[in-house]
Amino acid sequence: MYDMGYDLIVNDEEVAEMSVLMQKKLELYNSKLKEMAGIMEQISVDAVIKGNIADNLRLLNSELSSLIGETDYLKERIKEELSEYLTEIEAADGRLYQDMGNIEMYGGEILFVG
Repeated sequence: MYDMGYDLIVNDEEVAEMSVLMQKKLELYNSKLKEMAGIMEQISVDAVIKGNIADNLRLLNSELSSLIGETDYLKERIKEELSEYLTEIEAADGRLYQDMGNIEMYGGEILFVG
């Protein structure tokens, strides 16, 4: 048997499971950001109305709100990247198995034919 010196094993199902897990983590992150933004908004309306602290709370809340939209972008990017990755792995597998059809053993030597 020919030893390449390494084995590359990609479990498609595991990659898909990780994608789903990452999506769920991002959804949780998004909900926590929304919760935090709501708390900051409540504090800036009810507790700290004027001054530098109030201005900084509003700025923080604005930044939190902008992060909320980023999770949707990240979820799409993850889906796209993992889909492309799996497609490329499948294509590489196809080429590997196609090339293996052209390999023959002869007296302990590997010969590429056709």
